[in-house]
Amino acid sequence: SAGTLHYDEWENIVGGVRLPLIDVPIAKYYAGEAPPGSDACGTSGRLPLVGSTRIFTADELRARYATSDAYAAEFSGAVEEAVAAGVLLPESAGDLLHRLHDAKKWVAVALGEEAPVSPVPSPVAPPVPLG
Repeated sequence: SAGTLHYDEWENIVGGVRLPLIDVPIAKYYAGEAPPGSDACGTSGRLPLVGSTRIFTADELRARYATSDAYAAEFSGAVEEAVAAGVLLPESAGDLLHRLHDAKKWVAVALGEEAPVSPVPSPVAPPVPLG
């Protein structure tokens, strides 16, 4: 607003179309400029046309999610909401849910849980052939 960027409590920018990776984060995502007072992976200042990702620490994950199951349920729900709202295609939803499989394992280990052992989920919708 008024030319000022605003960030949520996890240092992710607010506004625009927020996809599940931003609404249910396990990282801080910087695009172009890091929030004031933060350090985008050791880089300071403006980063035009460049982005970076800083994965949450175990303490940050614990502050945000009680368990890896809670994270996975919240992320899956955000994917469903994004598809229903028309901001995410079913093919992209399938990709995000596929990535959730590995992310949940990472969150589990970071939270001190035993990493889940499960098959990789199948996509929500088959990919659309190109051309």
